[in-house]
Amino acid sequence: MAGPRLGRDARIYYHASAFTAAGLTVVAHTKDITITDEAKIVTASAMDLEYDVHGQGSKDFGVEFAILREGTDETSFAALRDAYDAQTMLWFAVCPAAKGDTAGKAMLFVGKVFKFNEDHPMDGDVAATVLLKNGDMTIMPTWTATPLS
Repeated sequence: MAGPRLGRDARIYYHASAFTAAGLTVVAHTKDITITDEAKIVTASAMDLEYDVHGQGSKDFGVEFAILREGTDETSFAALRDAYDAQTMLWFAVCPAAKGDTAGKAMLFVGKVFKFNEDHPMDGDVAATVLLKNGDMTIMPTWTATPLS
């Protein structure tokens, strides 16, 4: 089940190697940013007993959004596509408002691009549906206050 869509001011930022505000690059032309962050309930049974098991390993986390590459403006589009092709990790910050907002929050995580479905309409622009998932289980996604430093 998908979580709520973030507002129209929401932004996704990425960096190739660390969470540093100065090095974050905004993912341009995004819409419908949705964060899924929920625990799954796994039922385990032993003999005649049934248990509901809750654990960090059964947590479902993802960020899904649509992205558009307009003409030759493809810096962030290419970065996500290349990370998908090479299965490399990127550092992400998902902000419901600007990363410099003094009263906001941001979801930080190290992730991989798990889905990058491209659509090639006739007008030359390229759209894609992107799904990001946590890529390093030793660094769990966390909410932090903004501005990011």
